[in-house]
Amino acid sequence: MKSNRMVIHLCSLIFLIIIEGVCLGGGILYGTPLKLEERNVAVARPICQLSKTLVTVSESYVEFRTNQVFLNDNDYPLGGIFIFPLPRDKSVRITEVLINGNHEAFDTIEAKELFQLLKKITVETEEPSTMAIANGPALVINSTKLNIRESISFRISYRIPTKITESVLDITVDMTGERYALSPIGEFEILTRFKMSRPIRTSISPSHRISVEKESNERRLVSVRERDVRRPSDFELLTSLGGTGLDVKLLFYPSTKKAGHFLAMVEPPLSWIDKRQPSLDLAILLDCSGSIGREHLKLGERAISLFLPKLRPLDRFEIMKITSRPRRLFGRLVEAMPQRISDGFGFLSESDDGDGTDLYNGILCGLDTLSSKKRRSSMILISDGKSTIGKTGSKALIEMIRRYNKNGTRIFVLALGNSPDLTTLDHIAGTTGGSVFNAVESEDFEERINRWLSSIISPRVVDLVVNLKDLDPELVFPEPIPEILGQDTVIITGLYREASGSDVSLSVKGKIEGNTDVGIKKLEVPSQKTPYHFIPPLWAMRRIANLFDLERTKDQNHSSEELIRGIADSFGFEICEDHLGCEQAFSKLLWRYKTSFIPEEVTRKEYRRIGNRLFKHMNGCWNEIDVKTSMIEHNILFLSKEYFDFIKLHSGLAPIVALGPQVTFQHNDQLVKIINSLTQEDHEEPKIQKE
Repeated sequence: MKSNRMVIHLCSLIFLIIIEGVCLGGGILYGTPLKLEERNVAVARPICQLSKTLVTVSESYVEFRTNQVFLNDNDYPLGGIFIFPLPRDKSVRITEVLINGNHEAFDTIEAKELFQLLKKITVETEEPSTMAIANGPALVINSTKLNIRESISFRISYRIPTKITESVLDITVDMTGERYALSPIGEFEILTRFKMSRPIRTSISPSHRISVEKESNERRLVSVRERDVRRPSDFELLTSLGGTGLDVKLLFYPSTKKAGHFLAMVEPPLSWIDKRQPSLDLAILLDCSGSIGREHLKLGERAISLFLPKLRPLDRFEIMKITSRPRRLFGRLVEAMPQRISDGFGFLSESDDGDGTDLYNGILCGLDTLSSKKRRSSMILISDGKSTIGKTGSKALIEMIRRYNKNGTRIFVLALGNSPDLTTLDHIAGTTGGSVFNAVESEDFEERINRWLSSIISPRVVDLVVNLKDLDPELVFPEPIPEILGQDTVIITGLYREASGSDVSLSVKGKIEGNTDVGIKKLEVPSQKTPYHFIPPLWAMRRIANLFDLERTKDQNHSSEELIRGIADSFGFEICEDHLGCEQAFSKLLWRYKTSFIPEEVTRKEYRRIGNRLFKHMNGCWNEIDVKTSMIEHNILFLSKEYFDFIKLHSGLAPIVALGPQVTFQHNDQLVKIINSLTQEDHEEPKIQKE
């Protein structure tokens, strides 16, 4: 049984090489106060009102177009310098530079000249954040002017010629300029448009919540739209390419020479023959209790109205409303003929008293309706997961479902309400092999709910089993591996040990259209670092979610608490105790551990990740965690000649040094401390040698 937990399924399996497309799109507007009566005045940094970047990816080039708008919110006019970092080691063709819609003269400077400019700014402001871009070239516009309460807009466009021949494209948009502006971005948008000649498969972002619009197999728009949000991380998007059948792509992140983490993307076939799908028996349960709220109830009714027309004539359905007792529309399953569907619309429009919720008996009634053993059966539960009448405990509810769900009905949950119990709803879906759509945190409701509803009708790939020889089957998540529903990729993370530098055998099997496919692939696990820094914290998120589930659903004691806290402390994650008065916060946090791909969403505010390093802010200093305490300490005075020489010599460490005027981190065999003052003893510490 344990060997079957290691995840996957496929027709072809590819070990991935990443092609990196980096857009350093966050322009910095450094505002300098104009002299008034021969004296300088202190001013606030210009506010970034708008930041929009369009990335266009084709087979021959990647094009970046960035628009930024800044506001001078001071009582004094400002002069300024606009610095737009450019990709390193790339052939860049600048196509457009505009200020307030007009063409503007600009200079392009190399890393050496940029370093001197950033050094000047850092000394003047006594704040090192701009030094993060000190290791590359930049486009510079000098002598910009902003009057009092005046806005200024910049538009920069450039292309990077490229030849994309590999399986995954990594797009990064640097947000240094947005971070430098300090205040939340009023309107933030990143659009990535793919125009390829090969199929575009999986798109995931470990930094931002993305919306994916599939225009065709070769055309895709990935979007991020936020308002008044400030994120410390750059935008990162990984998109896999190629293949039309059931596919698996595998990424590794070695933490040591012999151990590390992996991520598998199990991708469904792009084509599907609908007529081969067996007829469906469906029960739709709508929670009409008062805790849902009228606005959310309308969303539930809208989801049902979108779903009913998708049913085929041979499908059968029943609609129930759950309050203090379930109320059925037909009293039995009926075929999805036009008149019956019309009756369903009428039933939804009828008002209900909105009293308590007997979720236990409502689901039991739905399972009893789906009694045929010869037909595929599913249930859609639209609820906030809160029972107030009858048996209200979640454990009793899950036990009832396990006991009476004899036909293997899959329950698909649409979570609604002001504060839905996501933990209970997720357990209901997970117990039956269904899925949860969280409408509370979902933008673009119409597009996403349609995609989710389509997956209920046509599961693509079932009975997934993946065996990865020499990898640890106990530490692969999710467990059990869910079915591939619709066109959604199943993402699996795991831990491996003692496997680096050798071939690892990966076998995958599963059922597509009723037929079993098996694939075997041998690949070499890398021993060197890869750019996938997000894989270990993503694995840790799923690991914590799994441990919480084991404690809550299997009546285990609290022996996992120490392990959970240990993982959380190692990765800087939040932990919310599951006790009275904290259920809502715990439920939301657990939901993010289960579903989010963004480690920042569960990271404590005092922690910050730079690549694969984790820092904690304590007593005004950013300290790298898990450093060796026995190392020789080397103190470097902030803004000293040695400080800037260190950054110039080790430009790859510039983002770390740019965290603040006080930073402690490991470099080679020494503990480097950027500090505000030095003692005589500190001056006598040995210098760091050039690598």
